[in-house]
Amino acid sequence: MVPSDFHRDWDLQLGRSTEILPKIYDPIEMFYHDSLHNYETMSFEYEWAYGRLGVGGVLASDDINATRAFRDFKETHPNMKVILGVRSFGNLIKGQ
Repeated sequence: MVPSDFHRDWDLQLGRSTEILPKIYDPIEMFYHDSLHNYETMSFEYEWAYGRLGVGGVLASDDINATRAFRDFKETHPNMKVILGVRSFGNLIKGQ
């Protein structure tokens, strides 16, 4: 699925996000959650992404109604503003 022009910038890693993500220290501009939909995993991924997103960075998530993780995350991070919320899909942008 990844065009050959992008292979040099592509690093596919398979496994649990709780094991793989902590090894990534680089800042990110966007994070998309669509993995295990339980409270613990969703909360972990949101917090991990929040720590690496700069101002203007986007956190997107599928199945935001699967648990309270997305709602709880928004409540504890008031600088994350909703830019798109459609049923079970949410997009947040990180403000100051």
